[in-house]
Amino acid sequence: MYQVGSFCFDIRNPHHVPVPDNLKRFETEQGMPEHLYRLTLVNHVEVKESEFMLNKDNMKVYVDEHVHKRYLFLKGDSRPYALCQKPIEHNATLVYVDAHYLPLFPADTIFGSILSLEKRMYFHNSFILHSAYICVNGRAVLFTAPSGGGKSTQAKLWADHRGARTINGDRTLLCKEDGVYQACGWPICGSSQICYNEQYPLACIVVVIKGKENEVIELDYKQRVKKLISELTINYHYADFVNAAMDFIDELAKSIKIYQLTCDISEDAVRCLEERMRQDRLIAKEGRSMKKMKEFILREVADEYILNSDRKDDRRIQRHHLADRDRRIHL
Repeated sequence: MYQVGSFCFDIRNPHHVPVPDNLKRFETEQGMPEHLYRLTLVNHVEVKESEFMLNKDNMKVYVDEHVHKRYLFLKGDSRPYALCQKPIEHNATLVYVDAHYLPLFPADTIFGSILSLEKRMYFHNSFILHSAYICVNGRAVLFTAPSGGGKSTQAKLWADHRGARTINGDRTLLCKEDGVYQACGWPICGSSQICYNEQYPLACIVVVIKGKENEVIELDYKQRVKKLISELTINYHYADFVNAAMDFIDELAKSIKIYQLTCDISEDAVRCLEERMRQDRLIAKEGRSMKKMKEFILREVADEYILNSDRKDDRRIQRHHLADRDRRIHL
């Protein structure tokens, strides 16, 4: 059984179709699956229909009152590598995998396509942002840009100079729990090969633009919406999906700070963003109480910073005030 965000599902795989290592990070023994995928290996996937609701190079979709079918293709290939067939009234998908393409299935994107996770997430009001996801002091900072735009470079700079942890080098699942936006792990990570199943409260989103000097500006509402639309995964051929995504973007743009970082590839770029985040109280200011951070993990819960000991035998509880009297660190 697996859980991605709040979506719990099971995979029945009697023919041992290879499961990607990144998806295995999302295995769980808790909860009840709401959907079942049953994988079957076949010698050939036959395309029986001639008219499709959606007809693209990599996917053909057929829908009637009884069943929803997706034929999946590699780019430029006329032979489908899989057929995903879901009866309308059932919470199960029958997946027929062409044995000829079996060696490709350890790839995240190939296996991920048969699960159609983006569509499943929309039912949970969760969406995918094309972004490099790092954890800074127990909060998520997301660098977004088109491919090759420098988001992975900025994430690596934070890892190198500030010890930030990269959770996913290419994609982030965004959701809202108990009124708080969360960044969640995602089992597909592009070419970054960095993928962990971890969830943290969302601090901010940073739009990266390559430049010779370092500057941070906060985007206004219209600019935020435009940037989010360009980098959020939206299935435009499903009207309900589009409407839900637009509502999500509208609320996110009103709730979360989104910066534009014009930057080079030096530590100065880190320092520039870091100073703005401190100014906006998204991360803690430096001070005496923060010098013990090496042995602790900092998290923010309910407007308080919680500093947990990294040592199992440490049960001490002390209190230290930050510069802001309304926020406390609990040791």
